[in-house]
Amino acid sequence: MADTQTLDPVVEDRSGRQIGRVVIAALSAVAIGFVAGYVGWTLVTPGASLVLTCVIVAAIPLIGLLVGWRWLRSPGDRTTRRLFVTATAVSGIAAVWWTYAFAMPAAMAWDTSATPQAQDALTGVPVNRTQCIAVMRGSIGPLRAPYNRCATSASLASSVVYYYAMSGPRTDADPYRGLVFTEGPASGLLDECVRHLTGGWYAFTADPSGLTGYNQCLGGP
Repeated sequence: MADTQTLDPVVEDRSGRQIGRVVIAALSAVAIGFVAGYVGWTLVTPGASLVLTCVIVAAIPLIGLLVGWRWLRSPGDRTTRRLFVTATAVSGIAAVWWTYAFAMPAAMAWDTSATPQAQDALTGVPVNRTQCIAVMRGSIGPLRAPYNRCATSASLASSVVYYYAMSGPRTDADPYRGLVFTEGPASGLLDECVRHLTGGWYAFTADPSGLTGYNQCLGGP
């Protein structure tokens, strides 16, 4: 007769619990990365410090590691701890990289109404003229109200500039930071002042001192 072996119920129970803890640890690491990436996506805005935003994003997986380490502090969870630490570190690095390189372009690309709004703003503006309005609600890409919108019609490349307003609830807003939409060549936008986001959209940071001032950054006099 063939020998039959039965597993100890206690061993089976421990094995099942170990697998469950491994699954929870892996899912927790992924969730931490998603939360950190979402926070980065909501915090990025034209002219804001990307370094500070990335530090805030990096703090989220670090806090997750501390909490998870306490949860996995029993001696038998060594493998689970290593998995959790590795997965959380990878997801945290991915969240920081996403925030630094892709969050603002993604916010601009996902706002499918931004380009039609900018094109509508240029409708009816005479050539070589500029029309400005104040927008107190809503957002355009990563730029949240209140902001001013100035549409300039030109023969070569018309453009719409969105920049923070000093009035309204955002009293700390910076009028020299915002977005530019341009139709046609973008050669008038200086490299040191702008960052290309997607399509005809750029984020700009101007120097109010006049050395590399607002008009220079937008190709003006």
